[in-house]
Amino acid sequence: MTDSKDYFNRHADVFSAQYSTGRPDFVERVAVWRQAIDRYLKPEMPVIDLGCGDGTLSRIVAQSGNECVGIDQSPKMIELARALAQKQGLSPLLHYEIATLPYLNNRDIGRFGLLLCSSVLEYVSALEPVVQSFSKLARPDAILLVSFPNRSALYRRYERLKRILPMRRNDYLKYQQHTLNEHEAKVLLQKCGFITEEVHYYGRPPMPFLFEHGSDRDTKTLFLVVARRDDRNQ
Repeated sequence: MTDSKDYFNRHADVFSAQYSTGRPDFVERVAVWRQAIDRYLKPEMPVIDLGCGDGTLSRIVAQSGNECVGIDQSPKMIELARALAQKQGLSPLLHYEIATLPYLNNRDIGRFGLLLCSSVLEYVSALEPVVQSFSKLARPDAILLVSFPNRSALYRRYERLKRILPMRRNDYLKYQQHTLNEHEAKVLLQKCGFITEEVHYYGRPPMPFLFEHGSDRDTKTLFLVVARRDDRNQ
């Protein structure tokens, strides 16, 4: 994941602005995640935001009065997260740390009841060790909310084509290492100690006149998985 560190440092302000300027796909993303967080967040439940970026999701948690730990490998993203938390008067509830995945801090083992991971796993070098670390951070019966790039989407197929054509790739494609379909995500999560309970597709593709044909599974570029820690074999 460290290979993408410089990229996200350089583009931190751009990514943050996409949330604050009302770009439609980012408005949709926040709405989907806010609905899921509101559904599963309980009073005083400890939360961790893994790959928190500018802190958009962790601030949603703090607005409900819960504390949240946010980690990100990008110092610039953490700087933005702390500044935005202070601006909104949420700093006492938010604790940001520069760290890479997999993240394992002894004080946090088995601590968290809700784990968030949005648009992060596609950039890690090895999926399984990272998701296994999530299971170690989770307390019994914890909920993981995690997103994946939807490998089944028509636009993702176009991205795969762009990788092999002699044309300049979008910068993020240089660092994107994984796309998964729903079945692959469920298998990965089960292998790492989580049982999938729900899947929600979102993310309208660019050039929808070309790529928005069929079901959500065939068109939406992302999907959010709600998974519960499986304690049967712990």
